[in-house]
Amino acid sequence: MNTFEELSFLKGREQEALLAAGFSSALDLLEWLPKRYEDRRRFDAFPAQAGGPPVCLRGTVIDTQRKRFGGKGFYEAIIEDVGGGGFSRMTCRWFNMPFMHKMIAAGHEVVLYGKPKESAGRVVIDHPEFEVVREDALDSIHLECIVPIYKNVSGIPQRRLREIMYATLQGISVDALEPLYNVDVSYPRAEAFREVHFPGELSQTDAARRYFAKEEFFLQQLRVVWRRARSQEMTGRVLGKKTTLLKEFYESLPFDLTGAQKRSVKEIVGDLRVARPMNRLLQGDVGSGKTFVAMCAMLLAVDSGAQAALMAPTQILAEQHYLTFAKWLEPLGLRIGLATADRREEIHDAQIVIGTHALLYDKVEFDDLALVGDRRTT
Repeated sequence: MNTFEELSFLKGREQEALLAAGFSSALDLLEWLPKRYEDRRRFDAFPAQAGGPPVCLRGTVIDTQRKRFGGKGFYEAIIEDVGGGGFSRMTCRWFNMPFMHKMIAAGHEVVLYGKPKESAGRVVIDHPEFEVVREDALDSIHLECIVPIYKNVSGIPQRRLREIMYATLQGISVDALEPLYNVDVSYPRAEAFREVHFPGELSQTDAARRYFAKEEFFLQQLRVVWRRARSQEMTGRVLGKKTTLLKEFYESLPFDLTGAQKRSVKEIVGDLRVARPMNRLLQGDVGSGKTFVAMCAMLLAVDSGAQAALMAPTQILAEQHYLTFAKWLEPLGLRIGLATADRREEIHDAQIVIGTHALLYDKVEFDDLALVGDRRTT
């Protein structure tokens, strides 16, 4: 059972809702893990005062009313704690949801989850998550057990979504759940799916989620390896054979570059001289000299007859970099340009252009752009 067409228990509208939410197969559906769990083997006591963490309550609706407050309409339901002898009550409210009277009515037994607050001297819960308790064959997955709570899927109520998950898990073959790779041979993937969706104990969910976290991490590593392999196969332009400007820049500095800066420049030179694209992340503390390393790389590109560009996240930072580049590189005869939403400083024939995202979206023309830097802030 891999496609929705094979899920005979799904109705047409439910299939449409799942497809619209991005699910295309039964396996996609099972990979929609619960956002949290409710231990419905026991429920919280009805709170006597506001504040505190969210509570999970079970009770009976004894009264409902449509009301207005501050120009807004809302639906109010009074829930009574039958298990507590009928002495505790809770007011629940849903604002701007006129259809609520079709979902919750007097006489319904409900399970509620929300955070109690005070309003006009009463303890209330606004917009609680809720389910109406019904007597059916699947009651065992909704009550008297640890119940999974999923992120909402438009068009499918939480209770029905849980039933779909349960039926899918029961009907799908173990082979369909087997991974192409196994991140934990001691923990079968099918068992991880069962325990993450319908655990017998909350402690089981930790191991199941850890399994899927390792699986996701392994996938990310595979993607990195695949992209690196593809990058290694691509052909690029050889730069950096000529180092005249770089030597002049070194000689013009009133200080010597640090060992880390020299090592970074050496690695960049090695990358530029190989006929494949360079994709390098330069990381360092504020004031560690990353800008001077970027200047060195751009000088190698310019010395090869090409242009270079540096993109900054804000206009202020772009202007600061423009002034810094102009101060150190214009004495060497280089033409520096600035491209922001408000300014265009000699960019038509610039060898190095500093800018914001205007470099991408505005009409900035390059004759031979060969090196691009992206200045990030964290």
